[in-house]
Amino acid sequence: MILSYIRIFGILAVIGSIVTGYFYVTGLQKKVEVLTSNNLVLQKSFEEEKQNFDLYKDSVTKNLSKYKEKTQTLGRKYDEAKTNVTRLEKTLSKHDLEYLAKKKPVLVEHRINSATSRLFKDIETFTSRSYSSKP
Repeated sequence: MILSYIRIFGILAVIGSIVTGYFYVTGLQKKVEVLTSNNLVLQKSFEEEKQNFDLYKDSVTKNLSKYKEKTQTLGRKYDEAKTNVTRLEKTLSKHDLEYLAKKKPVLVEHRINSATSRLFKDIETFTSRSYSSKP
């Protein structure tokens, strides 16, 4: 009788192991399906983000080249202005304007008045143009 109980218990243990294994494998298969679908979604999302990043990178590269070009242009204009200022400083340092104004006031007055007149004409020309037209 004990032997028959042991056999029944052994058979029940084997059947229980088989049922438990079946549910375990079925659960693993469901998890694999869920993880596979999640992986596909993540891959699609990754590809979209990669495309967005590539577009952003291209845009930054294009803008960077524009900014480099503008920086170089500004650098050249700065160098030209610096050269012009140096030239003007040399010219003005050669002349003692106070001495000239005391010795030849009519000459200095005439030069100042004509330069002022030219400046006012330039200002008038620039301000009389409409904002939509280009110079």
